[in-house]
Amino acid sequence: MPRPIPKLLERTRGRLIEGLANSDTKEHRRYRAALRASSGTAHFIKEAGRFPLAGHGNIATHAVFLELAASIVIPSTEGRLGLLVPSGLATQDSQKELVSYIVEGRLRSLFDFENSDGLFPAVHRSFRFAIVVASACPEKLPARFSFFLRNIAELSEPDRVLGISVELFSPKGRAPKCPPGGGCSGGRRAGAQAAGVPSRRRVCAAHARARALRRSGGQRRSGTVGAQLC
Repeated sequence: MPRPIPKLLERTRGRLIEGLANSDTKEHRRYRAALRASSGTAHFIKEAGRFPLAGHGNIATHAVFLELAASIVIPSTEGRLGLLVPSGLATQDSQKELVSYIVEGRLRSLFDFENSDGLFPAVHRSFRFAIVVASACPEKLPARFSFFLRNIAELSEPDRVLGISVELFSPKGRAPKCPPGGGCSGGRRAGAQAAGVPSRRRVCAAHARARALRRSGGQRRSGTVGAQLC
């Protein structure tokens, strides 16, 4: 989801656009046409009823394509989909319903890459993207995760891929589970363990020992599920 534009910058931008109508009418018409096309597409996606999971809030094209792919493979019990999407798919609030649907037994792998080595030369080196593979029907198998990869070859390195069961994620937004009522400490932890819910300590321990969640050189990375919790 794009970051909100500060009010001062937004006002400045508005004045520049208004001025464009007088200084460069051709460019202003192009701007208005592009704005109309974008607004029209978003309206269609939201109102058509075709995308109940991704068709709301701030529309993200990759989320719409992922939902479309999921709907195509659903009739086949052996079908799978594979897409290259921005890594923000897993953390953006407007896409949590789609992510929750995919994670519930359908997600087979999510491999997160940094473009620091220039896998995509025309894309900024700080951009992160993920290979997402999902099945048509839920399966009782752990999904495979790896984060902050720089090239495909790293997937074959020992301890670079981590298997995580869906039970480690909560129903809302698929964040790591905490005991009912909020919080991951105190007396509630025992109740959670008795109910079979993995404790915060177990999640953090997995994060601490998993090379899949670390930089090359051993530093723990921010922005991952485990780093946010621990």
